[in-house]
Amino acid sequence: MSPTSFVNIFAIPHAFGAFARNSTIAVAQLKNPVKWGAFEVRLVMLFAINEGDARMIKIFFDWVSNVVNQPEELAKLVAPCSYEEFIDRIMG
Repeated sequence: MSPTSFVNIFAIPHAFGAFARNSTIAVAQLKNPVKWGAFEVRLVMLFAINEGDARMIKIFFDWVSNVVNQPEELAKLVAPCSYEEFIDRIMG
């Protein structure tokens, strides 16, 4: 219904209801950018949350807001890396 891309670098697709059975985050680091709304996206993050963890939605989007407002951190987040390096970056 509307693009879910942010600041010309990443996107967070979202559902229109229902909670997930298990909370998780799936991440795709793209070698080639994909047109997503008005932006060319290199990182896609899918955030699934179960009803018992609903408070995590605010924490996640607060974190996204913080990263978007820090260009150096955002650049680190979208730079190609291994799984372990990515986890280190988001836990930063």
